[in-house]
Amino acid sequence: MSLTNEQLLAVLDQSKTATAIYTTEDIVIESANKAMLAFWDRDNSIIGLSLDVALPEIKNQPFMDMLRKVFTTGIDDIGEAIRADLVVDGRLQTFYFDYEYRAIRNPAGEVYCIIHTAVDVTERELAKIELTRVRAMENAQKKALMESEDRFRALVTSTSDMIYSMSADLYIMYQLDGRGFLSDTTEPIDDWISKYIHPDDQEKVKTAAQKAFRNKEMFELEHRVLQADGKIGWTQSRAVPILNDQGEIMEWFGAASDVTNRKMEEERKSDFIGMVSHELKTPLTSLSAYLQMLQGKSKMDKDTFTLGALDQSVKQVRRMTTMINGFLNVSRLESSKINIDRSRFDMAGLVEESEAEAIPMFSSHQLVFAPVEETYVNADRDKISQVINNLISNAVKYSKQGSMINIACITVNGSAQVSVRDKGIGIKQEEISRLFERYYRVEGSQHIAGFGIGLYLCCEIIKRHEGKIWAESELGCGSTFYFSLPVVA
Repeated sequence: MSLTNEQLLAVLDQSKTATAIYTTEDIVIESANKAMLAFWDRDNSIIGLSLDVALPEIKNQPFMDMLRKVFTTGIDDIGEAIRADLVVDGRLQTFYFDYEYRAIRNPAGEVYCIIHTAVDVTERELAKIELTRVRAMENAQKKALMESEDRFRALVTSTSDMIYSMSADLYIMYQLDGRGFLSDTTEPIDDWISKYIHPDDQEKVKTAAQKAFRNKEMFELEHRVLQADGKIGWTQSRAVPILNDQGEIMEWFGAASDVTNRKMEEERKSDFIGMVSHELKTPLTSLSAYLQMLQGKSKMDKDTFTLGALDQSVKQVRRMTTMINGFLNVSRLESSKINIDRSRFDMAGLVEESEAEAIPMFSSHQLVFAPVEETYVNADRDKISQVINNLISNAVKYSKQGSMINIACITVNGSAQVSVRDKGIGIKQEEISRLFERYYRVEGSQHIAGFGIGLYLCCEIIKRHEGKIWAESELGCGSTFYFSLPVVA
């Protein structure tokens, strides 16, 4: 017994495969089962309407033309993952369907309806689209990485520096030089230091590396290295830590520059300056003695004019002697011949001595010394005195006559902190980091006497005391120079 049309439609309505039947070239919906109505988010009220009236959102989509073609040609249209933008839940959404448009013919061979079946493959297609997007992004990242590596390699090959990377626990992971890739073997930094660093500098490099590792800060140091030809060279090493979001070190990235020629030139310059300064001391000593003798005679003769001239001459000789001593100290520093003679002393007493010496010497300015409490340090008293006097002298040189200069010494976090504040010309922010370099002079100070060695000497002396020295300044508003030394009981 054959099924009636009503029975067939009832069977289709129960099918889980979304199915609809269209008639005439207007694509009138003759029937649509529950699954198809669910896809469309419609109910049975659309039966008898043309598809583009029932689903007005498809008017600018290809479905009506595709169905009419099947109806007029009788050729089935079967496809996968066609996009359909449908109003579902009150908003236009994108779906993807595998579909079949099958032409059904009567005994005369004429098409009298189309059976449309559809399978929702939206999740599958969205997954494919997402996968394609991710792959495209990965490819873009790979391309960017390759381009970055190409730029990095071009940078390496265009520089004479050695580039290196260290793991978080200080293992050398790779190193490159201007010729390209050298090594990617993991090597403990202690082994690397033993192999390449001059024995006399190995402990200094280890200490600096450990301090940078402990404080998660930049490592920068000049040290001697053992070159391949057996000669001794100089390298300036720098490394910065790469931190993750938690502030933990992931890796170190660094560079090492060959500064052998510069160091040799500096040594030759220091040797020459030291030699000339030493030779000048003898005639200056004799000149000072003769001037003192003439001062005594002028006092006895009450020759005020000559006495005044001699007083000015003595001041100039003192300035020249101070300058020569500075050059000699630079030379001794470079040759490591300067001695630090430590003793326990009270900073309050030293500041009082500096006050007694500085006020009459710099009567052109108002020197204000803040009271200092008893503060003991273990240091070279003469050299710390030299640092204080140098900072005061600098403040006088770079500030207007009659202006105030404040000197203080306080205890901060277990350190004796000395400060010298002036109201002078000030310093640009970008120059502050270079103030303590040898022979460096700030912009606009060329008319002021000096060779740029005073602050360098102060810095080296404080460094040798395991102390800190720094400056704060604002252009046109004066400067404050600080140094600190550990307090002892």
